[in-house]
Amino acid sequence: MMWMQHKLPILSTQPGYWIRMESWLPGIMRWLRFVAAVEDVQRAVSVLVEFMTNTDLPMNPYWSGLLQSVAQHAHVACSVEIVVAQKGATYPIEVFRTCDGRGWAVRALRDIRRGAFIGEYTGELLSDAEMNRAERTDTYFFETRVGKNLYTVDARLYGNFTRFINHSCRPNAAVAMVIWEAQLEQLNHICIFATENICKGDEITISYGQSWWKAKLPQFSCKCGHDNCEYSEDRRIAELHCFAAEMSVNTDTRAVSMASTSSSDDSDEKRSFKEQVITLVNTFNLF
Repeated sequence: MMWMQHKLPILSTQPGYWIRMESWLPGIMRWLRFVAAVEDVQRAVSVLVEFMTNTDLPMNPYWSGLLQSVAQHAHVACSVEIVVAQKGATYPIEVFRTCDGRGWAVRALRDIRRGAFIGEYTGELLSDAEMNRAERTDTYFFETRVGKNLYTVDARLYGNFTRFINHSCRPNAAVAMVIWEAQLEQLNHICIFATENICKGDEITISYGQSWWKAKLPQFSCKCGHDNCEYSEDRRIAELHCFAAEMSVNTDTRAVSMASTSSSDDSDEKRSFKEQVITLVNTFNLF
């Protein structure tokens, strides 16, 4: 039983992957049934997570992790309890106002051990059609799936404490997509787990990811305060300089192309395009 000596769990070593385990179910079922008989169910799930992240399974790089629930398999001794997220949040937390300009935040009111389930990100479940019918801010968006269909969870108006969890470039928690329904069209629940031991009073943080920051960095920078902050104000300014330089090159290229292929009547279009670039540069005080 050497595998029982493994450090548990490894939720953060494979960020950005969608893991399926259908072909591995028979062996994992026996494994989990034994673990659940001698350990608590949370440790059983931790063992499963470690096995999955250290095994050559089919992966989809667009998802942060999919724990395929084994609750629907009757021969599993621990049944639905094998998925700790189904039991709900068990660690007390506090939502508080930060004093460094980061808005609201979440901190632990008692120690949270590595691998523990912290909470599920909840809100309005919206289809693409519903998203297109109303103007919504993407500040509280999380993408998920119901079966093969893409949905968005919007926590702006309805949600729980998880919508106040801030970004950090050195987070102590991570997001995983968890399925526990037995229906064919299963909802991917957006669950947050601790990736390290979190002490009482510590702020709980996750990574918002590169895609989120790619959209937001022109507007504001990260305020996590870590020495190796990936989205600091310096990087924001550097990114904007690169963007402005690229726009300038594109402007010159387009102007030359227009001059060589268009008549003199196109001068207004060229002037308008250059004015847009100048406005962008002035807006961000780049030069």
